[in-house]
Amino acid sequence: MMTGERRDFVLGLAIAAFGAVLLLAIIPQAVVVPKGVRSAVLSPAFWPRAIAGFLILSGLLLAIQSRLRSEAGEVARHEGVFLRLVAALVLLLAYYGAIRPLGMVVASMIAIMAFGLLGRARNIPVLAAAAVILPLLLYGFFVKVAGLPIPTGRWISFP
Repeated sequence: MMTGERRDFVLGLAIAAFGAVLLLAIIPQAVVVPKGVRSAVLSPAFWPRAIAGFLILSGLLLAIQSRLRSEAGEVARHEGVFLRLVAALVLLLAYYGAIRPLGMVVASMIAIMAFGLLGRARNIPVLAAAAVILPLLLYGFFVKVAGLPIPTGRWISFP
């Protein structure tokens, strides 16, 4: 049986290795980047590379954190993990269903708030601010800067 520290260390290394394989092998082979792309942010490979980099960084941080944590600092198992997993899946389905009538921005605001509450966020005002500000900033970036359309919904639309 693997201890929690060892499991987290192995998981962190596996996540980092997966991110490295994505970054070095899969993305260069699978993502076609047109020659005329002027900005790296507008490149089709930008977000896959960013996600791969995030996987590498978070995997390494998990591995390092598992080595720094002592046995006394081991986090107790939370009750109701299975119910929260089921609730998260239901929330994902609800989010998917809400995109068409509400639009991606409003549905994302609601989803961020719901997932934060499900994850037992401690600072509700910060969660509420993030739930409103992040989708609006992303909408502004994708629509105004990148020129990509975002679903605005049948009931609510943004300029």
